[in-house]
Amino acid sequence: MRLVIISLVILHMLALSANAWALSIIRDDEAETVIRKIGDPIFKAAGLSPKSVSLYIINQEEPNAFVMGGQNIFISTGLLNFSDDPEILAGVLAHETGHIIGGHLIQASGEMRNARNTVLMGFLAGALLGVAAKSPEAAIGTISGVQSMAEGQMMSFSRAQESAADSTSARIMNKLGVSSSGIIGFLRSLGTNERLFYGEISTYQRTHPLSQSRIDFLQSATRNGSTQSYLTQSIKDRFKMVRAKIFAFTAPSSSIMHEYGKSESGPAIYAKSILYFRENKKKPAIQELDKLIALSPNSPYLLELKAQILFELGQADEAVIYYQKAYMLKPSSELINMEYAAALISANKNLNTAAKLLKYVVSVYRDEPYAWNLLGKVYKKAGDDDNMHIAFAFEAYLRGDLTTARKQLNSIKNKASLPDDAQKRLKDIDNLIKSAPLMEEE
Repeated sequence: MRLVIISLVILHMLALSANAWALSIIRDDEAETVIRKIGDPIFKAAGLSPKSVSLYIINQEEPNAFVMGGQNIFISTGLLNFSDDPEILAGVLAHETGHIIGGHLIQASGEMRNARNTVLMGFLAGALLGVAAKSPEAAIGTISGVQSMAEGQMMSFSRAQESAADSTSARIMNKLGVSSSGIIGFLRSLGTNERLFYGEISTYQRTHPLSQSRIDFLQSATRNGSTQSYLTQSIKDRFKMVRAKIFAFTAPSSSIMHEYGKSESGPAIYAKSILYFRENKKKPAIQELDKLIALSPNSPYLLELKAQILFELGQADEAVIYYQKAYMLKPSSELINMEYAAALISANKNLNTAAKLLKYVVSVYRDEPYAWNLLGKVYKKAGDDDNMHIAFAFEAYLRGDLTTARKQLNSIKNKASLPDDAQKRLKDIDNLIKSAPLMEEE
């Protein structure tokens, strides 16, 4: 697993101020694959192309999911940790899919513009009133009233969207035969803690409908048991393993042992192995993991984790052996390719293989800065300064550091001749930098 920190600028239109939020995105091939198994049939049932919907796991304790920037669904570790029942995740994904096909982000954008204009007009009217009446209090009162009205409009609009998304969710779950019992249990838990989320604010101010009203709707709108569920026992078993993995990497040690300590199930062994790894107890971590590998010797994810444990404990040579086995079982995995290459670079062996792995990654997933960083290191070790500067320029660009990206390019831009592949990449990154002036750092 890898954590990637992504800073997203969220513009709060009503407050007319920008605030930066840092989202810690977790990358794990096993988790992403299983979540896709759960999500893709939902997207198809809604008339969407699964390839058009991007799924991200964010490191957030609270159970949460949301849509941002078109067809990007963000799922919190808190939601994945909540239960090992995939029906809950399916219900949540169906709800978020309802937001996508309902065009709620586009509608909300227009509604936010209207609310912003209402506030701006209120500021102007309040200021004029204050000047005419020679009363600052009159200006403040008018501005506050208009802003409250705009906020009320936005929240009412959001509640309507949530209800519409619930309706779409029920239709999708009926089509796919997913029981509503899981999502209803989840909502009941949220309902128990609603006061923690909302305090004493009025029902009118809540952007989501009350959990009980959502429960009542789902109970009446879903037809449990009428269709064979697409969530097979295999998917359920795989999700239990993923949940144990995410939980073990993100939850406190005491919580992990409380949940899994007395069990010898596959998910429990997985969780305890990861916990020992987190606690730098290499021997018991490997011993637990080897129990699972003996049962599933062709699991690329178990072999990948063993390689990760060895690599992060400073045993790159041994890690390479297990990364190679994982790669042979799943050569299309972007993350396994990168991790295998990182181990080869660290062990300073088979750099041509490392370059091949990384060239595959950047050809298929060009927007992965870590891959470009590793590729730059390979070129540096090989003495290929031209391609090294280009790779590091791509990395800097993708991280939003245009100053460094330009410095890297300026090192080779005026050279009399470059190999054809380097010329092409140089042109690509140069055009990208020129087209993104707003990414420039202050």
